[in-house]
Amino acid sequence: AAARMNAEGRKALEIDPSLVEAHAVLALMAVLDYDWDEAGRRFRIAVASERISPPVRYLYSEFYLRPLGRAKEAFEQLELALKEDPLNLLLRMSPGMSLLGSEDPAGEEELRQVLELNKKAWIPMIWLASHCLRQDRTDEALAYAEKVYSLVPTNWGVTGFLAGILGRT
Repeated sequence: AAARMNAEGRKALEIDPSLVEAHAVLALMAVLDYDWDEAGRRFRIAVASERISPPVRYLYSEFYLRPLGRAKEAFEQLELALKEDPLNLLLRMSPGMSLLGSEDPAGEEELRQVLELNKKAWIPMIWLASHCLRQDRTDEALAYAEKVYSLVPTNWGVTGFLAGILGRT
């Protein structure tokens, strides 16, 4: 898939050298190669545009700024993306996951809001289950994990997570 992404991104730039999405794809390819200089160069081109699409902001935030420890800038990019696409579940999940990942309890409310938009959004549920488990709210964690398992029973990570909670109880 990476080779195809690279080829398609380059092909797109041959057609239109100003296509910011193609620069973002090639930046992502550089991230996969841990070539942070090239990733930065490509993302700088992508975000220099007058109109930056929410997906480009997401990629820049989550795959470049956040891994480099630039959390405040990453969050700002997500906020800008959400202003343009407020119902995008992927964009809505990211702040909550980031907050919970840094052990900020405000992430719990962020992820609950995502579930208000889509009660079958299983990724925020698994994050909430993990958060509840870390807080010794095992019953809540188990309820989330069981719900997630009912939605994606073939996902081995979900199965293992549920098994781990069941093992603790």
